[in-house]
Amino acid sequence: MHLDGAIDSDSYHTKLEEYKKRQREITSEIKNHIDADETCLITARSVLDLAKRAKEIFISSNLKEKQELLNFVFSNL
Repeated sequence: MHLDGAIDSDSYHTKLEEYKKRQREITSEIKNHIDADETCLITARSVLDLAKRAKEIFISSNLKEKQELLNFVFSNL
């Protein structure tokens, strides 16, 4: 539109800066979502690994640790 003369130079540059600013905001939001996805994946892997070893961990724990673990599991149902 600027090249066709439909809008003046000032309007063109104002809109261009608005669009560039919004583009930076969207790029930042995308990065935040990617980072959150990676964090969630790491957490899920850790939980899965812990769940796979739960019996081994429980058996090797002392009585107080077993009680704490059971209280934690049953209080979050």
